[in-house]
Amino acid sequence: MNELIIQGLQVAFQLDGRADGPPLVLIKSLSTNRSMWTGQTAALSGDYRVVSYDVRGQGQSGVPTAPATIDELGADRLGLLDRLEIGQAHL
Repeated sequence: MNELIIQGLQVAFQLDGRADGPPLVLIKSLSTNRSMWTGQTAALSGDYRVVSYDVRGQGQSGVPTAPATIDELGADRLGLLDRLEIGQAHL
């Protein structure tokens, strides 16, 4: 597991696959964590740089003091991609 502080909160993420592959971000469903993508990550890692992460308050990411808004969740994703120096990605 890797982690970065994004918007003051710890965001847990994982990078798999080819470092030179096109970035692919796997977004989990509600009330799950990034492990839901284990099978897909294995299948896609040969062709893509796969990014999976736990959104705030779930999995191994930090828990905010107030419920997250859609804008905050989007800003977390963009902040993570910025910190990983990924300008464009498939979602």
